[in-house]
Amino acid sequence: MKKILKISMIFLCGLVGMLFLRVPGFFLLPSQTVSPSFQEELFGSRTVHEGKATSDEIAIFVINLDRNPERYRDIHEHVLVPLGLPFFRVKAIYGKELPQKQRDELTSYKVYRLAFNGNLPGPGEFGCFASHVKAWREFLASSYQTALILEDDVQLCFDPSVTLALLSRARDISDVCFLDAQGTAHQEVFSSLSLDDWRQGNIHAFGQLSFQESINAGAYLINRRAARALLDKANQFCLPADHYIQRAWEFSLSTTHLSPRLFHQKAVPSDIESDRRIPFKRSIPERLFQRLETQMFHLKRDMARVVFQLWSFVKILWKEPPQKK
Repeated sequence: MKKILKISMIFLCGLVGMLFLRVPGFFLLPSQTVSPSFQEELFGSRTVHEGKATSDEIAIFVINLDRNPERYRDIHEHVLVPLGLPFFRVKAIYGKELPQKQRDELTSYKVYRLAFNGNLPGPGEFGCFASHVKAWREFLASSYQTALILEDDVQLCFDPSVTLALLSRARDISDVCFLDAQGTAHQEVFSSLSLDDWRQGNIHAFGQLSFQESINAGAYLINRRAARALLDKANQFCLPADHYIQRAWEFSLSTTHLSPRLFHQKAVPSDIESDRRIPFKRSIPERLFQRLETQMFHLKRDMARVVFQLWSFVKILWKEPPQKK
């Protein structure tokens, strides 16, 4: 009886493993060149003419639409000037201004529908993703080693001097560090591994490897290695920018979250991401089957993240145990 049970368990595990490997979700983003190329169509080239990295300063790249000059004036006055770091404005791409036919040619609807219950992306999500891709390209063309990517509706959570001190620490702990991550203390305890921690004044900050996806990309630090890796697979629009960046296992990048967050986005509608998701009408059986596929996708994604982050943590511990600062 025990032997039969053991064989049954092995068979079941093998079946689950086959399902896990065959159905998209673990590795999803194509690295091969597709035609038409997303970057070539929108920016005129598939590749970036990289600048020589000569500066150790953090440069800020602010994503801002031409139609929103007041937002740029606001972030300039309340964030850029107080921080005193070099900064550049990235002219954002307004999805609604691009023809529907062009967006269709540059979008992988199969991947997107798998991730979002069969729904379709709105022009806002397309424009937001394209704007972040443009920011990575402009960063690589600059002379800076590290970039702070900001959307134009973010605000500082702390005094500029505290923020600068924490930024200088955060850029050294991973390839990408998210600085506006949402989450309660309960979620942080049960979904994150403390990678590094330090105090700055009365602020006790943690660099964390998170088991949970943060659906926010309004503020993050990124190095040149990460920008190259993210651009390498940006051949089509298939996921919103915040979801795309966090598939660290597909890019072999280390990603962390800083807690508490250094920036927060204003509670106002974003013009870049307006008209985000379009419901797709289907029959009840089709909706149920699509929901099952999406839940399987999310399960495999979460498993991939947990395994990758645990492995990253073990490698860090093996090299050098985190030190209290």
